[in-house]
Amino acid sequence: MTKPFVMFGYSHLFGDIVDCIDSVDGRLEAIYLNVPETVKEGRPTLYQRITRLPWKVHVRELPMLRSLVDSQYLVRSEGYRYVLGFSRKQAAPLLRELWDKYNVSAAEPLVHLTAIRQMGSEVGHWSIVNAGAIVGSWTRIGKHVIVNRGANIAHDCEVGDHCFIAPSATLCSHVRLRDDVMVGAGAVILPDTTVGEGSTVAAGAVVREDVPARTMVAGVPAVIKKGGVDYI
Repeated sequence: MTKPFVMFGYSHLFGDIVDCIDSVDGRLEAIYLNVPETVKEGRPTLYQRITRLPWKVHVRELPMLRSLVDSQYLVRSEGYRYVLGFSRKQAAPLLRELWDKYNVSAAEPLVHLTAIRQMGSEVGHWSIVNAGAIVGSWTRIGKHVIVNRGANIAHDCEVGDHCFIAPSATLCSHVRLRDDVMVGAGAVILPDTTVGEGSTVAAGAVVREDVPARTMVAGVPAVIKKGGVDYI
């Protein structure tokens, strides 16, 4: 049976999210925008994108959700699944609003059919694991984490809330990412390493030592390029 999905917010992650939904025999039925769409020149709009989907997708402003909830329409149905349309800790206010105003609570993670989630691993609410990604055994992933295509998270890792792991990044065994960490495409974090809260690991970096909080590291081996940053 096809599973209906409701998405809150919209960003460049839209294509991957739709792919994940389709892989689990789902269909995107509605999108609620918490802010107006920002249209960049030369790029298709949300409405242009959804016309190419095989399903009819309703696009509404988030305040409309209250009237829909009150009328027991759409999201009050227990059969619907929820997904967040963008990443980073900027989503935290929206998550609070969904709970406080609309009684939309935690959503189970969305894991692509081709992703590998090994025995003993845990993936938190609102998180997304994209196509071809690997989540190793006994690894714990927090809330609202994006694990992109081809990323490899080895066994016994800990990933905090609101982290973003870019395509083909590798976390070796026993790596710890604190909350709000961004790991760039193709980066490698070697075993028994901790990346502090709010830090950024640049694309292609090889991290072999602990990274302090709110720091940007880059290079092979990775060195500190900038302090006092905050991945948002």
